[in-house]
Amino acid sequence: MEKQHRYAEWWKATRPFAFPASTVPVLVGTATAWVNGGVTISFFRVALALIGVMCLHSGANIFNDYFDYKRGVDRPGTLGSSGLLVNKTLSPRELFYMGIVYTSAGVVIGVVLTVLAGPLVLWLGIAGVAGGYCYTGGPALKYRMLGDLSVFVFFGLLVTLGAYYIQTGTFSWIPVLYAIPLGFLIDGILHGNNMRDIADDAVVNVTTFAGRLGIKGSQIFYLVLVTGAFVSIPVLVFADHLPWPVFAVVLSLPLAVRNIRMVLNHSHVPREQFAFIDAMGAQLQLVFGVLMTLGIVAERWVN
Repeated sequence: MEKQHRYAEWWKATRPFAFPASTVPVLVGTATAWVNGGVTISFFRVALALIGVMCLHSGANIFNDYFDYKRGVDRPGTLGSSGLLVNKTLSPRELFYMGIVYTSAGVVIGVVLTVLAGPLVLWLGIAGVAGGYCYTGGPALKYRMLGDLSVFVFFGLLVTLGAYYIQTGTFSWIPVLYAIPLGFLIDGILHGNNMRDIADDAVVNVTTFAGRLGIKGSQIFYLVLVTGAFVSIPVLVFADHLPWPVFAVVLSLPLAVRNIRMVLNHSHVPREQFAFIDAMGAQLQLVFGVLMTLGIVAERWVN
């Protein structure tokens, strides 16, 4: 029973609800490689890429918990962490070592993919590890109002490009362009989270980008991010980049409307309910991204 409890702690520490932010770009990048790169997909490499990004994502989440706790950002009564440190379930040292284990596993997988695919995987992996650690550790990008930009770049653009490169062994701007709608929604997950925590962060004199914008500004920015994801789809289609079947993402619009309504009605939503805005953003990004992936793949049969 004790061992099962320990496994549950390791799983909870990863904050698995947010995995769509790292795994969906792998799907889009892989689909792009199959359609635009003209390659036969190696599902072994896909599996390694998915496990690798989840490990690095988990490490980043754990380091985020660790440094937020050390800074006093995560404390009893706040909502923005796994709760393992706040509840004294784990010690900071135990959690930090856990982050090292997850990150090391991702690095090992990255080395294997570098050998299989080429050196760009190594550089993208180094950027990912550095970005994950520095989000709240080191220069603390999150608290220098660079969190939104870093998540957009590292989770959206670089993961999609990496998945494409792992299959093709070549660089292309196409997966980077395809990643733009994903980047908007991935940042939406983060921004909803930071908007929720504005008041708690202010207590310890910490200012995220959402904190600088304030509630009203954050509501507008969240609206821009979510609508930007949907608007960028026809822009890329009519610019002759994305295939027209990706218009299937419109099926995820009810989830987008649900999230926007909650954000715009922030002052009337119970705090305990608004606490799930990041998970709701991840759900939207998952459905949107899967539909986008299917739309890209469908080009093989509609053209």
